[in-house]
Amino acid sequence: MKRLTEANPSWEGQEFWLSARDPDDEDIEDIYFRLKEYEDAEEQRRLVQLPCGIDDTVYGLSGYEIYDMIVDNIEISRDGISIYVVEDDTNVLTLEPSDFGDIVFLDLEKAKQKLKEGLE
Repeated sequence: MKRLTEANPSWEGQEFWLSARDPDDEDIEDIYFRLKEYEDAEEQRRLVQLPCGIDDTVYGLSGYEIYDMIVDNIEISRDGISIYVVEDDTNVLTLEPSDFGDIVFLDLEKAKQKLKEGLE
């Protein structure tokens, strides 16, 4: 799939959809129809946004400790989304998207911050 947008690290957090050249009417039409396709899929509940990807490292809180885990598999079924993570190369845990931001984090610093809040 051809990307219709571009981000540049030198823009320091600003997102621009401009490419190296000014977009012409055909580019704008492509962008419009791609956005419409995503919005239609979202309305029809066919668009799934996952909190992580396979092989991502995630950080889980348990008691007073932070555990790093690797996302091994993601399963989407009628019952919902199950995210399987491996801890210590042996223990497989099942997470749900709602766990992210609560007891599981993509960023170690956010996990440390949440742990610190819990200790206060």
